[in-house]
Amino acid sequence: MIPVFTTVMDHPVGQLWAVYQAADYYRDALPTEIPLCGLCTHLLFEPDPFIDQMGGMNPQVAVPAGTGLGFDGMLEALPWKKL
Repeated sequence: MIPVFTTVMDHPVGQLWAVYQAADYYRDALPTEIPLCGLCTHLLFEPDPFIDQMGGMNPQVAVPAGTGLGFDGMLEALPWKKL
């Protein structure tokens, strides 16, 4: 069985969550046991501040500074509403 990790063209926060899950899954694996991964779909969208924090339109992701998945200041500045 081969696991499948996907972002389903998610927001950059969701993309980083998928990257984290894949990295956690393969934490103890040897490099030769890790298949080629392609989790970042941010290249399909227009650049925005979240994508810029991930390294821009680069296929290799930079993890933004902050706690957890990063984006601390940007997430705090969003107008959150209770649903």
